[in-house]
Amino acid sequence: MCQIFIALGGETLVIGDEMAVMAAADRDGVPLLIVMISLSSGIGRCVGYGVAILIYSNTFPQALLRSLPESAQADFTTNYTGESAVQTMYPVGSETQNAINYAWGYSQRYECITAACLLVLAFSAIALWKNYNVDRKQVKGTVI
Repeated sequence: MCQIFIALGGETLVIGDEMAVMAAADRDGVPLLIVMISLSSGIGRCVGYGVAILIYSNTFPQALLRSLPESAQADFTTNYTGESAVQTMYPVGSETQNAINYAWGYSQRYECITAACLLVLAFSAIALWKNYNVDRKQVKGTVI
């Protein structure tokens, strides 16, 4: 269900930002501004993934090492570097699986806090937007 919500929200933003560009630009400037939106979103995506990886690599291993039972401490490296393929091999409800789930939740908590803090900057940027009239009449004439 989370993936459905992410897809709906993402597509709404894509349509919304392209419509905002088309309302703000003249006919000749639309392609350039759509390219600028794509470039900006690509850079933002790279920065976001970089921040997420930084948070994950600084929180997940420590939380996993702290929460693993003594019997699974020797498999720490395998559990950490083996990613989800190794982590899902443990039976649901086992101490090791619960430790892995705790470490994921701990990491995701800090990623969510960071995203919420950065969203405050987005709201302040939205407050600076100009209110464009999107009800402009089209140019009348003959199309060649």
